[in-house]
Amino acid sequence: MSSYIWFALICSVIAIAYGAFLAASIMKKPTGNDKMREIAAAIQAGAKAYLNRQYRTIAVIAVILFFVLWWKLGIVLALGFLVGAILSALAGYVRDARAVRKLDSPTRGTNLIAAPLH
Repeated sequence: MSSYIWFALICSVIAIAYGAFLAASIMKKPTGNDKMREIAAAIQAGAKAYLNRQYRTIAVIAVILFFVLWWKLGIVLALGFLVGAILSALAGYVRDARAVRKLDSPTRGTNLIAAPLH
């Protein structure tokens, strides 16, 4: 393998490890008071409903594109598109779902900073 490919792979592993470290450190933070948890739960429910609807719509378009690509360019390219689309959607879904899981921590941090101003 080329040294560029090794470099890219090593950088990818480092980026994933750093992202996992940051996610774990954020998840360990306190969740705030009951009102913050209640608001965060409502945001999470709305975000989940939005993501599910969005990805159902995208899935329909991806299936149509899969068959068009299969018909015009062959099964190998169509399968490559399908695998890429599924993995991209999975990464986006995990990212978005994770992003709304700890919305209460920044709110709590903001309240702690702003508390002396009151």
